[in-house]
Parts: sequence; structure tokens; C-alpha cells
Amino acid sequence: VYGFEPETSMKLAQALFEKGLITYHRTDSNALSREFLEELESHLKDKEYYQKREYKAGSQSQAEAHEAIRITHYHDLSVLDSLIDKEDFKENKDNLKKAYKLIYLNSIASQAKNAINENIIYDFSITTFSFKAKVSKCIYKGFKEISIDNEEAETESQELNLNLNEKDSVEILGFELYEVKKQAPKHYKESNFISLLEKNGIGRPSTYATYLPKLLERGYIEIVKKGKNSNIVATKKGLDFLSIVKVNDEWITQSEFTKQMESTLDEISQGKVSYLDYIKLIHQKLEFAEVSTKDSNAPLPPKEGSLNLARKIAQETNLELPEGIESDYRICNKFIEENKDKSKRPPSEKQIGLAEKIAKEQNLKLPNNYKEDWKICSDFIAKNVKKK
Repeated sequence: VYGFEPETSMKLAQALFEKGLITYHRTDSNALSREFLEELESHLKDKEYYQKREYKAGSQSQAEAHEAIRITHYHDLSVLDSLIDKEDFKENKDNLKKAYKLIYLNSIASQAKNAINENIIYDFSITTFSFKAKVSKCIYKGFKEISIDNEEAETESQELNLNLNEKDSVEILGFELYEVKKQAPKHYKESNFISLLEKNGIGRPSTYATYLPKLLERGYIEIVKKGKNSNIVATKKGLDFLSIVKVNDEWITQSEFTKQMESTLDEISQGKVSYLDYIKLIHQKLEFAEVSTKDSNAPLPPKEGSLNLARKIAQETNLELPEGIESDYRICNKFIEENKDKSKRPPSEKQIGLAEKIAKEQNLKLPNNYKEDWKICSDFIAKNVKKK
């Protein structure tokens, strides 16, 4: 509404929460406590727009322990200045008032009737073309009365009434023809980033505000001001990183996988599935050992490919395989992780293909032994993919 950056919104909400003006703000719950509903009922029951409503946390919510973000107690909006103008709020008073007013109006509107609009769509047929016009008229304000009662009257647009009946004729006063060019996709706005995360099922309310600062810290994106908007723009470093990840682990970049894992965590909290059901997908993607649900306490053996790699590393580095490596994938993975850089092993076919493609496109000479040593191949890709 006000175009606040996510970090600014969280700081404003944190300040209001610390002073006891709103409930806990790191939540996506829709639920309201019985005490608050009864408090509102005692103050609003004589209002024409009032309707008691109860809400649940939401099927995708992880915040059953918290309520929705709301004001802590009912009061008239006219006392807003006295609440925010305390000595405790020496900075950002105007923004704090805007944030609190928004939470206040939504808290009250949650206990109001729906607004009712009458929509009429006119279809004009001109030769073989069809043109539509839509007219909307509010016939019952419902929750919209709240802003009017609290001197927040919205500027209502003049209602247009065409007074046309079916098969009536209209006079064409004029027309223009112009070419509409397809525009490139627009950058995401900083103020819309959290709603984008929610839509794609990524993260939780407690983590939403951490994504942008982390991406900025690592140099993967930058914020570009354009008028009143703050656009999120990927940097060359971010695009290069994404292209490297997609070579072998493209699944990591897919929001569908993240959403699937979040759903699995929800089911674990509800007792529908076990931890093994959650970790099984990760193990399969990373080509770890298959997860068996027969005995959750027994160690899982490593995959044959992992075991062969460990044996190869041991042979090339003159190391002895640790005891229990054939029956416990954790021992095998630890051995590989600690000694993989000491071993000379071939790269994957995808890595070889990418290296050859880069060399051909940039007219570069491939390094010696790039097909035999994964590190030589990987270093060549990392050094030259940025140039590309």
C-alpha cells in the first residue's frame, strides 16, 4: 500500500510489537483469539456493517501458535496520534502511524460484512469485432464503511451508467488504430517480493524478510530505483552462479521442489509422515543411499557408486578405507568429502560438454587432462563461464 521495503515493514512492525500495540508479527496465521472477538463485539455490535467472523490459521500456515497480525485492543482511531507520539517513538513517526493504521483498519474489517458490487458487462459488436465495457456499482458498502466511520473516506470514483438495453444501437464517434508491441517481462518490485514468496510456497513468515538482504549481501542482485518503485535486478554474478548450478543440480533452482519440501514439513508436524519420508527425496536427488523405513535406527549402506568412488580415492591416495564404510553411508560420505580433493577423478559428462562448448564459443584452448581430472575441468569452467 505504502511501498515500504520488506526490511522497513518488519522494523516498523517490530517497533509496534515491542510497545504492545500489535500482536506478534512474524506470522501468516488468519486466526483471531476468542477474547479479541468478544472485545470487538462489545464495541461494534451496534454498527450496521458489523458481523462476527471466526478464522482458522490456514491449511498452509505454520503459525498455529500465533494469531493474525492485529491491534492488541480496540480503541477509536482518533487516539492514534497519542499512541504514536509518545517519547518512545522518536523516529519514523509518520511511517509508524501508516503501518499501525493499516493494521487497525484490517483488524476491524475482519469483523464486517462483505461489500456487494453490481457488475454489468456490455458487449458491442462492430462488424466482425467485439468490444467490451464493464461498469461496476457498489450497492452495499459493508466493510468499506469502516474507513468512512474513521475519517478515512476513500475517494469514490464517479459511477458510470450507460442505461443501455440488449440490442440497443450506439453511435461511433471515432476510433484509432495503433500497434501494441510486446514488452519484455518486468522486474519484480521489492515491495512485492514477499507476496511472490508466498505465492510460490517458499519460506515462512519468520524468514521472508531475510531473503533479499542475503541476496544483496552475496552480490547476486541489486536494487534499482525507478521513480517510486524499487526493482530487483539480477547481477552478472547472480546469473553466472545460476548457470553453473543448472549444469548438474538444476532441481535446486526449481520453486516446485522447495514447495514440495515445505509441504512435507507440514505433514511431519501433523504426524502424517516421518522424518525419513522428508529426507528420502533429498537423498535421492543427491544420489545418496536409498532410505529404508524398515528400521529407522539401523545405519544405511552407501550406494555402489559412492562406495566405488571411495575405493578409487583410497587407491589413488594410498589411504585405508575406514572400518564400517560398507554398511554406513555416513562413514562413506565423510571419507569422500575429506579426501576428494586429494584424488584425481574424471569429471561428469555434463562438465566435459560444458567445457568443450565454452572453448568452442570463445575460441579457447582446452587444458591438458581436462577429461581425466575433474578439478582441471571445473577450474576451466569457473574461469571462463563469466566471460561468456
